[in-house]
This record gives sequence, C-alpha cells and structure tokens, in this order.
Amino acid sequence: TTNTTAVTSAQDCGIALPGYQPLHDDTTHLMVGAEPCPIGSYSPDGVQCVHCPEGLTTQLPKQTELSSCLAPPGYGYYTNTTNAAGTDTSSNSVSGRSVVACPDGTFKAGWSLEPCISCGLGFSTDPVPATSSDHCYLAPGYGSKRVMATVATADNGEMLVATKCMNGTYGSEDRHFGLEAMPCQVSCSMLAQGIVMGGSLYSAMEGIMCPAPHASRYLSYSNSINPAEAGAVLVISSCRPHDSICT
Repeated sequence: TTNTTAVTSAQDCGIALPGYQPLHDDTTHLMVGAEPCPIGSYSPDGVQCVHCPEGLTTQLPKQTELSSCLAPPGYGYYTNTTNAAGTDTSSNSVSGRSVVACPDGTFKAGWSLEPCISCGLGFSTDPVPATSSDHCYLAPGYGSKRVMATVATADNGEMLVATKCMNGTYGSEDRHFGLEAMPCQVSCSMLAQGIVMGGSLYSAMEGIMCPAPHASRYLSYSNSINPAEAGAVLVISSCRPHDSICT
C-alpha cells in the first residue's frame, strides 16, 4: 500500500499491510510487492514476518498478532520446566516455557496456551497425542469411579480413577472410551455360586440384587467386621425371612 492517496508511481507502494512482508527486487532493492506471512508467523506492522515462539504456530496465514501463536490440539503449553508426564523439559524450553505432545493418558482439545488434561488415573488414550476426551479409554476388566482431583482434569474438582475389577465383579469386555464413571459390576453367575469377596473396595456393592433366578442371594458384610474398615469382608448369603433387601 502507500503512505498517502492519489499517488502516481508504483515506487510509492512501499508499505506492506499487517500480516504481510515486503518483496524487494534483488538488483534495485526496491519494493515490488508483498507476500503473506506463512503459517507459524505474524507481522504486526508489515515490516517483516516474525516466527512464533518455539513449539507454537498459527491456524492460518496472514496473522498480525503474537496472540495468534498457539499450541495446536494434542499439544500442551507449560510455563515451567515439567510437562504432564513429569518430564523435565528445561533443555528445550524458551524463557521457561515449552510445548510438549500430550503423553498417554492425557489430551488437549483446541488451539490454546493450556496444558494437557489428565483423563484420570489408570486411563490411556488412543491415539497419542490425543485431541479429545473421547480418546480416553478404560482398559478391559477395569472399573472407574470419581474422586477429588489433584491434577488438571476435564471435570472441575474431580477426576476418574481406574481400578482392576476383583473376584466376583467384572468390567467392560472391550476398551471403553469416554470419561463417564464405569463401576465394576457384580457377576450374578458368581453370586449364584456363593463366592466370597473381600476388601473395602466392595463397600458400594452391599445390597446389590441379581435378577431371577438368582434373586434369592444378596451381598452383606460379615457381622464381625466394621464395613468402614480396610479388610471388611463381603459374603454372599441366601435370603432370610423378613430380609427387606430380598423383597
């Protein structure tokens, strides 16, 4: 473009617009045009295109502001020297900042300057790096429950914890994708056989009923152990007269 209006010579076209940088004739060194800043750069004043900080890029060409430089989906932005996997990234950081591919079990959706988000303890992702919570999965034979979070998670203040389903319970047959809680389920076939299950992990299962023909059995704690204590034992019993759980 030009400095003023009503110019009469191409030589007066000596200014590139923001988002562009000038092109010069190799012999005369005069400006002969302008080219857009490519992806990964910006130009606030049309003087020259400036590369984004290491690891950051832009979604489109012709960008005019540093704020257009972002970490792409699947990559976390960290302002210290430790990434989501606990790895020291100080050797490849710029001014204490680094961009790192989200490790297994974490994800980041969208363009931003945010860190990767944990799927939950014991979860994995496919693919890696992951760009959505839909890429988080629970392994076959595992269940999950929500607890108070200690790291950045998709659910404010809470995170999922995966645990292997114990005797008498079962998890999904295949990998289960997504971040909804999936508790281990009681196996009614094992219940019918009178299998004894131990451990406080089963506290949420007390009183679970199975459909016919096994509805005559139920789960309860042994009378000699406090259910709140670690090591509480769940036993499988036949229904007794007037047991409300059996009605």
